[in-house]
Amino acid sequence: MKNTDFAKQILEWNKTILDSSVNLLERFQEYGEKTTESFVELSPWGVEEGKKALSQWSGNRKKGLKAFKEGVAFGFKQADGLCAAAKTAK
Repeated sequence: MKNTDFAKQILEWNKTILDSSVNLLERFQEYGEKTTESFVELSPWGVEEGKKALSQWSGNRKKGLKAFKEGVAFGFKQADGLCAAAKTAK
């Protein structure tokens, strides 16, 4: 097995693990958001400011996670490009 093939397999393995971990984290966060929203909706002291803050926090989390995913995808794309360039250079 060539080093470039081995490096590509390692990259794919790491990408799969990272994608699975991020997706799991995202599901936990979504569950936490839904639970918190339900709690605030049902509580008598649920103030509009609190609801607005939760909505804003949720939006910021989604934007941050999207940016993280795009950055990771870009990094893996660059690494794939390096492997392809190394393979063709030989």
